[in-house]
Amino acid sequence: MGRRYPAQPSYLSGQLRLPPCPPARLPPFVAAWLRGRAFRTSHRCLSASNNMGMDPNPESVRLRAALMKIGQRLRAIDAGTGLSPSELSMLGTVVRNGPLQPTQLARAEGCNPTMTSRIVSRLVQDGALARRANPDDRRTALVVATAKGRRIHERLRTERAQALERLIHRLPADDRASILAAIPALEALAELMKAQRP
Repeated sequence: MGRRYPAQPSYLSGQLRLPPCPPARLPPFVAAWLRGRAFRTSHRCLSASNNMGMDPNPESVRLRAALMKIGQRLRAIDAGTGLSPSELSMLGTVVRNGPLQPTQLARAEGCNPTMTSRIVSRLVQDGALARRANPDDRRTALVVATAKGRRIHERLRTERAQALERLIHRLPADDRASILAAIPALEALAELMKAQRP
């Protein structure tokens, strides 16, 4: 009997499902980007076998460029810490959800255990994280945030929010309202992307 292959995922048949979001909370430019996200997901899979060569939705390209510029501005704030984006991300995960076992931290970050261990070791050396004995399993350790690590996380969280707030307040009232209305949809999109992360 020949090899049996698993059923094709739904997005190969153009049936990718996005999280529901009421129309009042989904401004047009966000809806366009979500449609572009669904298109690119199916296009990447189909083009591997069919070489379709189609272009993405123009609105999705514009939104992606805007998000990249915002991210670059926020990363400029992060640069003052001397920590890499991966280190800051892992520190934030431990601050919000810790104490965590290394395997739990690796899953939360979508990172392999070896790389997770290296990043944790650097953060421990910097004094932002610490390893503690696991009272439930002496064979494993728990990763916890130190007082220094919590201060770094809180300062960055405040500085990022303030930087965005200053820029948002420079926009016209209608644009500010559109951005605030888009927050639930963008949060849903972030969760979708996290769930699809390999």
